[in-house]
Amino acid sequence: DLPSDNIISIPFSKDTVGDAFFSREYLLTQKIPFKSIIVITSDWHLKRSRIIFNAIYNNDPKLMFCKINSKKPKYVNEESSLKAFYKTFEYTNFKDFEDVKKTIFSKHPLYNQL
Repeated sequence: DLPSDNIISIPFSKDTVGDAFFSREYLLTQKIPFKSIIVITSDWHLKRSRIIFNAIYNNDPKLMFCKINSKKPKYVNEESSLKAFYKTFEYTNFKDFEDVKKTIFSKHPLYNQL
């Protein structure tokens, strides 16, 4: 029952890291005040989504997570994806959004060519 103007579409995103990064960048650049952010994801993807969003949003207490029960695709390996996230962001200072941005555009395989 959310009004459509309360939903942000992230067209540049190619993965969960992109969802977190581009949504935070949008909120920061547009200076949009918000009371909370609800991240909606599948039940099998909740753990990794929570870790990634909490890292990129620097553990902002306004983050809330909602899971949707679904069937996990056979090709998804959450643990290896999480390990790749940790490796990509190993030396990133998540308290500094510019450092997060630098890491995404220099080390993340889906965004380092942009």
